[in-house]
Formats: sequence, structure tokens, C-alpha cells
Amino acid sequence: MRKIIPFKMFKFFNKPFSVFAKIPDLSLYNLEELSKIARKMNKRIWEEDNYIFVEWSDARTCIQIKFNPNGTYNKLIMEEWKDFNMIINHEKINITSD
Repeated sequence: MRKIIPFKMFKFFNKPFSVFAKIPDLSLYNLEELSKIARKMNKRIWEEDNYIFVEWSDARTCIQIKFNPNGTYNKLIMEEWKDFNMIINHEKINITSD
């Protein structure tokens, strides 16, 4: 089983990339709790294969997280640090637009 490395406190000009950078272990939070933490970010939600996928994004970062049907954390799908055009922990998933 592959271990997902939790977010670290990356800083750019002394500011964290996102609110997620302040969280040492995302797996300790559920969908509702992370939605409250990231309330100022854009949020997109979709379901696939009985899982809930959520993408939070802003001008500097984008993160996709997979949640179990009850809203508990499943795994980190992707982190994007837009200032550096860097994608971390990328996993292919099917995304359909509305």
C-alpha cells in the first residue's frame, strides 16, 4: 500500500500556499470539516464509483481529495502549486464537467 505524504507547510514570500498547507495530516479531517477550513476557496464536488471527489482551488493552489460515501477521508488525489506549475501526488481520475 502506497503511503500518501501529508501536506507540508510550503511557503512562498512568507505566506502558505493555501489553508491546506497548515494541516499536518489531512486524513484526520472529514469532508464537512475540510469544507469549513477551505470555505473561501472555489469548490467542485462530483461522485464516481460510490465515492465523493472534491476539488478546492484558488489562484495559487488546487487540491483534489477522495472521500468515502459517508464523508470520511479516503486519499489525496492531487495537489497543484500553480506558482511553480507543479503537480504532486497526481492520480488519473475521470472528471466530467456540468
